[in-house]
Amino acid sequence: MQKFILIAIILLCLVTISLFPLDLFVLSVPEWVIYTLLGVIAALTVMIFKVHKKKAPKITAVILTVITAASAVLGIYIDPYFNSITLRSAPRTLPYDTVIPADKAIEDLKYVIHYFMKDHPVKKVGHGEHTYVLKIADDVESKIEQAGSVTVNELCAYIETALSQLGDAHTTAYTRFNKPLFLKHYAKWQTGSWKIKAINGFTIKDLLREKKDLFSFEAESWELEQLKSELVKLQGLDYLGISVQDGVTYTYENDEGEIQEETYYPEDFVTYEKYYELNPESPNENEEPFVSFTIDEEKSLAVFTLKECIYNDEYVNTVRDMFTQVKEKNIQNIAVDLRGNGGGNDHTAVEFIRYLDTDGYKYASETMLLGFFMTERSNNYAVNERYSDLTFSGNLYILTSSGSFSSAMLFPQYIKDNGLGTLIGEPPGNDPNGYGEIATFRTPNAGIFFSISTKRFYRADQNCTDKYVMPDIDCEANSALDVLYDML
Repeated sequence: MQKFILIAIILLCLVTISLFPLDLFVLSVPEWVIYTLLGVIAALTVMIFKVHKKKAPKITAVILTVITAASAVLGIYIDPYFNSITLRSAPRTLPYDTVIPADKAIEDLKYVIHYFMKDHPVKKVGHGEHTYVLKIADDVESKIEQAGSVTVNELCAYIETALSQLGDAHTTAYTRFNKPLFLKHYAKWQTGSWKIKAINGFTIKDLLREKKDLFSFEAESWELEQLKSELVKLQGLDYLGISVQDGVTYTYENDEGEIQEETYYPEDFVTYEKYYELNPESPNENEEPFVSFTIDEEKSLAVFTLKECIYNDEYVNTVRDMFTQVKEKNIQNIAVDLRGNGGGNDHTAVEFIRYLDTDGYKYASETMLLGFFMTERSNNYAVNERYSDLTFSGNLYILTSSGSFSSAMLFPQYIKDNGLGTLIGEPPGNDPNGYGEIATFRTPNAGIFFSISTKRFYRADQNCTDKYVMPDIDCEANSALDVLYDML
């Protein structure tokens, strides 16, 4: 009996500790499971003191219990990625019109607020803005309870209405449906340089004002980017409260000011695969590499296109390949095209700067909430570990748009704030003195995804008072490359 208790403590401690890597990489582990295991381990430890006369088993049991309890505190309270899906895949969101009972919907809402309060640094470095989120969460909880049930899209809208009060574009709720449906005719309007001007008579400006609580944003241009992506999806229109059942009328306007209208019905929205089958001329981002470059020897220009800030071997090798050809062909100008890049890993900027002719550079400083503690990285200067064999000392240009976000905002920020190049286009879509470095979660019932910022960032050039990373040459994003060619 005495031996069995000690063996049980050892096994339960090992199981409990192993749950944390399991949670990180495989599946979410409910907190109550860990608390239950800790309770059993504590009870067995107390029991071993009653039944064992020898000191060694008692000391062993205490040490194991303390280590396991410390691991639980570290895993549940300190680690911002506990129960997140950041490093693993997760099932898709339930269909948008699935009805969720009020008790399950409220459980999802409280799940979001729990991890918001646990991980977001605003309650430590902000000025009480998190109280706005909590107040709206209480309000929408009452509305859900009164309604008795909500659809998945309605629940997502309720959750986002609470999170959007923070004004943090990285802290947001969203859906990932298995079969999103896209407007099948949209490609012909895109290729004809037409833009959506109104929906059912409501202008885009009206929609931005009336639906602002349904999006988390810092720059209004980022709200517009999110709105536009929802307007061409059946599920997105439903999220915005726009019914398609009796037809939805789009008003389009081109660069010459011409106006056209067209009404669409549910059958006009098709799957992603069907959309590209019907519109083979439309660029399919899934079939294009995330990183590539072209060289125009006549203009002495290399254009480096980065669609996502993914830092991997393909990125590292492509950057080196470009700079190798730039040196071989004596290219004097490089343009980095970050238009529409939604971000990712800021090491893409660090790796690129290693080819530039600078001894060091300023980068963003940060604070991070780790449970009960705040960490701070205040030294924001890095020595540039240059690739001396391929150092580029020519002209560098960065092309940006309102859709350049997160790490695709940090990239041009580092270039601008260190005087390493010229920015052309539109300001990127978020505040350089804002939040980021997200942990991503999925609610247990509706499967709504949400991201929570874990860090507060401070601009590389801390003397700059601009709210956004402003271009040196301001122009519409879709003409930024043309502007550069004109300059050259």
